[in-house]
Amino acid sequence: MGDLRATIESLGRRGGAVLRGLGAAALFLFAAWAELALLFKAPLGAAARPWLAALAAAVFLAAAAALLLRRFERLVLPVALVMILVLLGWWSTLTPSVLGQWPAEVMRNTAVAIKGDDVEVRNVRTFRWNGPATADERWEDRIYTFSDLKSVDLFVSEPKNGGIPQSFVSFVFGAGPPLALSLELRGDRGESISALAGLFRKYTVAMIAADETDAFRMRTSLRGERLFRYRLPLKTEAAAKLLTAYAARSQDLHNRPEFFNTLWNQGASVLALMRAAGLVSTGTDYRALIPGRDAEVLYGLDLIEKAKSFDEARHRADITDIARNAALDSSYSTVLRQK
Repeated sequence: MGDLRATIESLGRRGGAVLRGLGAAALFLFAAWAELALLFKAPLGAAARPWLAALAAAVFLAAAAALLLRRFERLVLPVALVMILVLLGWWSTLTPSVLGQWPAEVMRNTAVAIKGDDVEVRNVRTFRWNGPATADERWEDRIYTFSDLKSVDLFVSEPKNGGIPQSFVSFVFGAGPPLALSLELRGDRGESISALAGLFRKYTVAMIAADETDAFRMRTSLRGERLFRYRLPLKTEAAAKLLTAYAARSQDLHNRPEFFNTLWNQGASVLALMRAAGLVSTGTDYRALIPGRDAEVLYGLDLIEKAKSFDEARHRADITDIARNAALDSSYSTVLRQK
């Protein structure tokens, strides 16, 4: 009997130690989350956020230490629990803003509406850039003919500093300039986009339509980015489905602003819209979760021009010098497609 009681007590101590270890680990993780959440989103000035973030992290780390050391638990753990409830409650109240201190290039959200055979596009950006972040700002509305849709191209622009690539789907019509559509992140004016910040409701998603002379010349000539063009061999019906998916997405974002999340908000990817149009099923391909890998995944699905390897296809698609040197007139888009 004595041996049995000793065994039970030993198991109880071990079980308690395991639970304490798990609780401490959870508090360590929550401390890291809370610190970053407060650094990125606390409703305070930039100077005060680090102090609040450090205070919250210190409380949770102290609670974790109290669990492991079995000291001051009754004092520290209730404080940590209250702070957890307060932080989670605050986090649940955050909603995407419809107005913000965004750069001019993403200030207006594009809305695409298909009405019969008309494609109405509000807020097409046609800036004339005079610097990497300065331009003569111009926006216009356009009307295209839905049945006049001819072809679709995927453009990918890669920043020179290794930042997040930006994908564009450009729809070519029989009449009128091509319509380049992209899902872009809105961050505060003057700040750089961070994948880490994208985990903490720092950015919202915007649909942006731009003239190709605006979007591609600015990125290649003024920001030093590399530009790639991949032909999407979509038949007319498939191209129409993709344009319809973009139109629906633009209306969704116009009616319900949305936070971007680096890990699971793939509503900001070309692949998500191709899935919505019923054109692809990427399954469990991990690359579909990584921004800027659209072309690589589509190559594997035989939805861009075939080559011996994706590296070869990417080399063929590089039109950086062409985009930098083409004249900024009505021939610009034609020249981009000559290679």
